[in-house]
Amino acid sequence: MQRYEYVRGCLVGNFASEITNATPVLKKRIAEHLDDATRRIAAVVSQAQEIGEIDPGVSTMDLSRFILNSLYGAIFRSKTDRTERPMRLLQQFALDPFVIKKR
Repeated sequence: MQRYEYVRGCLVGNFASEITNATPVLKKRIAEHLDDATRRIAAVVSQAQEIGEIDPGVSTMDLSRFILNSLYGAIFRSKTDRTERPMRLLQQFALDPFVIKKR
């Protein structure tokens, strides 16, 4: 995002923020894409849980939805503020806390 001075974002996110009930076909496709993205994130979260990097007591799908929702929020805010700070905050508060620190 920094490369393009924070004016570009995710095409799906852009559509999702603009769709209304007047475009049910597009709304359905966006929802399908978000569900697919959530499943892909869940596969990675599950692998991390299996090797002990993420607490296995955390719901894989709930964490995956949270990560995706937080990512889109950070992208939106980065575009608005034209700064990488929202992405750093995403890392610090939405991702790092779930990683188990090995000593």
